[in-house]
Amino acid sequence: MTAIGIGDVGIYKYSIPFLVPLRIGTQTLTAREGLVIELTGVDGTRGYGEIAPLEGFSAETLEQAGQQILELAEKLPGVVFDVEFNKPGRRFPVIHELPGNLYASVCFGLETAVIHLLENSLNKSFPEIISQNPKKQIPVNALLHTDISQPGVGVGEEVVKLLANGFKTIKIKVGRGSLAGDMEIVNRASEALPLGVRLRLDANRLWNFETAMEFGKKVDKRFIEYIEEPFIIDGIGQIPVFYSQTGIGVALDESLNSIISSGLDMPVGVVAFILKPTLLGGFGKTGELVDLAMGYGIKPVISSCFEVGPGFMALLKMAAAIEGDSASGLDTLKHLEGSLFSQPVEIENGFIDIKKIATDEHGQTRTKAKKLKSTDY
Repeated sequence: MTAIGIGDVGIYKYSIPFLVPLRIGTQTLTAREGLVIELTGVDGTRGYGEIAPLEGFSAETLEQAGQQILELAEKLPGVVFDVEFNKPGRRFPVIHELPGNLYASVCFGLETAVIHLLENSLNKSFPEIISQNPKKQIPVNALLHTDISQPGVGVGEEVVKLLANGFKTIKIKVGRGSLAGDMEIVNRASEALPLGVRLRLDANRLWNFETAMEFGKKVDKRFIEYIEEPFIIDGIGQIPVFYSQTGIGVALDESLNSIISSGLDMPVGVVAFILKPTLLGGFGKTGELVDLAMGYGIKPVISSCFEVGPGFMALLKMAAAIEGDSASGLDTLKHLEGSLFSQPVEIENGFIDIKKIATDEHGQTRTKAKKLKSTDY
């Protein structure tokens, strides 16, 4: 174990507008708002974490998270966290002495700050600490933008643009328009794809089982890697039936916790876990699910909740430490007017080069975020 002593704590608030209002679930957001926690170690080094509940998905609000972290900040100076790496059966570190009953986003922010503080103390990155061969570049899946009111319009052209930018994995949202329109979009995208490129579909549980089955039986499946949350799951037995009759694998996101808590074996047909640490609760919980996925031969896919700085950097580090070449859901910063990095985070040839932004971590935290006081919430 490695001990990390806390000397001081600062909490900052940021608000970064979306380029255009963004619909997320049932909400339409005009700006991404969140908090940054700054931990100063007893040796003078600093570590940063991001606390940014995603409206419409997180159980807690930003106000609730802010109240909790401001109360906690008064108690953290003098605390010593023990960080355990290489624990048997665990790929990610385990942080001991964490307070209980933290909101998921608060836990993610606090754990990220502790890990970052540890990295700076050891002068070694998290992926380098836990992996003998960490990735230096993170493959990213690109979101295909389509006008679902005009099925098929421009789909081929958009696919060609993404291919020209080096993307090998493309994600398409389905379930928001007509079934025929969704099938036409996917089919036209497939017509434009070369071998070796994969399609990921995301239905966000907008279909019932019967509609998902109809889609799966009729759509062009040649390039489909999986479909995320294809239907509202009434019983886990539906997943093997869907998989056996359509040949399309299922990725779990919103249903992940309920299926795991059922205590039953993982259903046949589940091929990926979509892991969003802001919603899951940090390195510890995400690490458990990475281990579970790898044990089943399932792909763990790290995915963003529109984090803009320390949280986004933490996602890159998690993805870099996971074996395999599965693309991560990190094509999100393009929707925002800026970030907490000094320079834009570029996706080049379908990859994010983690080394290029590691030296610029959180360069604008102090200039683009306002320091909070205990009376602000």
